[in-house]
Amino acid sequence: MDYSASGIAAYVADLEIENRQLKKELNDLRANSVNAEKFYGALLSLHTVASLQSVDPRTVKAYVDSGAIPKHPDSTDSRTYIRGSVALKLDFSELRRNH
Repeated sequence: MDYSASGIAAYVADLEIENRQLKKELNDLRANSVNAEKFYGALLSLHTVASLQSVDPRTVKAYVDSGAIPKHPDSTDSRTYIRGSVALKLDFSELRRNH
């Protein structure tokens, strides 16, 4: 690093440019993101989760049965539910790789 006055000034200018870019990215993320935790209490059926994630309901059921996707506590033997917050954060590509 150049510790001369001009070198420090150039470094600070680069930091200011980077800071502006990062602030813009952060604002874009805030404007275009959803807080999944707002849907923590929502009960979603396997079919709803499958539709949301564009996968087959049997795929969702298989991951629930294997424990890779947690069931909502209100699930019964005949009806399986998943929390909305969990469903929104699911990544089926990652599930396929790891399970």
